[in-house]
Amino acid sequence: MYQLISLGEIVDSVPIAGFVEAGNNLLMMNVPAWAGRLVPGIIDRTPLPEMIDDVAGPLRELQGACVYFGLNVTLRKIDRLLVRVENEKPTYSQIRADARSIQETLRDELSTKLFLHVLPENAPYYSEPLADWDLVMEHFPSVSFDIEEASKSFALERYTASVFHLMRVSEAGLRSIAERVGLVNSRPNWDEAIRYIEGQLRKNYDEMDSIFKGDVEFLSGIAAHMRSVNLAWRRNVSHIERNYSREESKGIYDSTLSVMRHISKTLTEIED
Repeated sequence: MYQLISLGEIVDSVPIAGFVEAGNNLLMMNVPAWAGRLVPGIIDRTPLPEMIDDVAGPLRELQGACVYFGLNVTLRKIDRLLVRVENEKPTYSQIRADARSIQETLRDELSTKLFLHVLPENAPYYSEPLADWDLVMEHFPSVSFDIEEASKSFALERYTASVFHLMRVSEAGLRSIAERVGLVNSRPNWDEAIRYIEGQLRKNYDEMDSIFKGDVEFLSGIAAHMRSVNLAWRRNVSHIERNYSREESKGIYDSTLSVMRHISKTLTEIED
């Protein structure tokens, strides 16, 4: 069974470059003698104490990677070779044989893993999915899950999935707006809310419903943000044939973040 592993999860803890370097060093152990140390009969000798780190160092680095990725069979072989190198004084020939066995096992175990590369420009959305959303989560805690899923979906190039999660985030804000402006429908659609708010804002101040007075600036900003989001995606997201590109999804992501930040400055989540 394949295991999906995102490289975004291991940037800090297990650098891929270090994993590759450890594998290359393991490969070098298969050479009869280290480059520059070709001495007759060396293959049957035991490494000098000061050379033990040449063997143990790469093994320890690979050991850490195997622990992280769950390469347990390879890990056991590495553990055994480390014990031999540090306690039993094996010859270069014995080390080479063990290294070859580790290399083959590592290749077999890696063939059961599926590694997923994240585009560099998308990586922050995976490693820090809640970045910039602090104010929103403070006032709308229930949307934290969808914010994280929207960010990670974006990072993994599942752009249409990201848009659907952003829709759920914005719906929470829309409900708070509806209550604030006194819409009878507690779950209005975007067009309904926009028409109502903009209709009120077009009136002279004295003609506005009392609930709007004193909040004209905030509600004007809300209307502008809502129209931006609505035009970007709301009218198309429910159509199954509609797919979103990275650019479209990024615009929707930024618009949703902007409107939810604006809402969060004044409003809070409506409890069911």
